[in-house]
Amino acid sequence: MLKRTALIAVTLLVTTGAASSTEFGISGLNMGMNPDQIEQAALKISPEWKWSGFNKWSIASGEEYVANGRWKNADPMTRSMDTIDFVFSGIGSGNGLIALKREILFGDDMSKVPSGKTVAESLFAKFGEPSLRDQQGESYHLVWRFDEAGKITKTENWGNCQHMPDAAGLKIDPSCGLFVVASISSDSVGYAGRLNLLMIDHTRAAESQPLDEKYAEESVTAKKAKVLSNSVKAPAL
Repeated sequence: MLKRTALIAVTLLVTTGAASSTEFGISGLNMGMNPDQIEQAALKISPEWKWSGFNKWSIASGEEYVANGRWKNADPMTRSMDTIDFVFSGIGSGNGLIALKREILFGDDMSKVPSGKTVAESLFAKFGEPSLRDQQGESYHLVWRFDEAGKITKTENWGNCQHMPDAAGLKIDPSCGLFVVASISSDSVGYAGRLNLLMIDHTRAAESQPLDEKYAEESVTAKKAKVLSNSVKAPAL
């Protein structure tokens, strides 16, 4: 049931903290993983998780790859829900995860709901002291920005860093590095109501884009050559 899963999901945010892009993620859902690996990792969180949306793109060769997807699990009895949206790079770069967005609604079963402070501390344990921290009561707005060396940096001019990219790698700014932003809303007594977490590997996305474009262009060239070599005779004119 999600009332159990949501709480476990927050606990699983805490792992050995490393800002390495190859091992950076949440709950075993790491940047660079392909869709099959993401599916296996998600099922380790809960076997009840299922794709509620799965979008594939194709290139001229006819090859398909996963552009984006969504995992979702909900418990209508407690009005709790856990949703993760994924964005992947293209075939040329290995169809790896470049961004994810997670939303947890903790629901009405207060015996299963952590405090906003507990959720924030879980994130601090995972990512370290944030680049930006804004707190009002037990509600938080937190930003982490990591450079290529995996060190937390300042957050000047980071407005473009928080836009969820599309599968073509648009809205990517390499200067943003690896970017995480989290918002935690809590009620007047401190219970967490909602966690919104966005993670984008701008560096990986920027490096993937030219590889994906080159692969797609080569696919078009190969397709054209095949069409010309197999072209049927023109009709009598």
